[in-house]
Amino acid sequence: MKAIILARVSSKEQQDGYSIQTQTEQLTDYCNRKNLDVIKTYQIVESSTRGDRKEFRAMLDYISRQHSTIALVVTHIDRLQRSFKEYPLLDNYINDEIIEIHFINENKIIHKHSSASDKLVWNIGIAVAQNQVDILSEKVRSALHTKRENGEWGGKAPIGYTNVSDNDSGRNSIVIDKD
Repeated sequence: MKAIILARVSSKEQQDGYSIQTQTEQLTDYCNRKNLDVIKTYQIVESSTRGDRKEFRAMLDYISRQHSTIALVVTHIDRLQRSFKEYPLLDNYINDEIIEIHFINENKIIHKHSSASDKLVWNIGIAVAQNQVDILSEKVRSALHTKRENGEWGGKAPIGYTNVSDNDSGRNSIVIDKD
């Protein structure tokens, strides 16, 4: 069976680490063990929760142009998706036998004839990933609210200002940039 490897990180900072390379190596090893013929590898640096996911969409377009079922191989459910936004499309691709999804760390292959329990694992994985995103967002909002209440600036200074940090108090603020 032909396969496509998908390694994804959410940000440039994560790309600069080893995560995307480690994913690619794990996925390549998996494909070799399973005798999957890797026809393309995608190393995507984009959030799965914000924006249009242009690289992800390009990958799906490429898959849809193939003439046989493709194994889409990813390390974890959350590397594929962190919300149910693409679920209907992916589910249609599965039911139309365009793809089967291999989640190597969950040890699940989702295809047209997958058991209800395997599909449940996929759905729970998406729900857990979405919950993690929601919790992180909640924490950031709370931290920014606390900073505002304490008179601190909670981010990069706007044009014309510069960030300053008081090492004694640990508080951050902004001042007019003299330049």
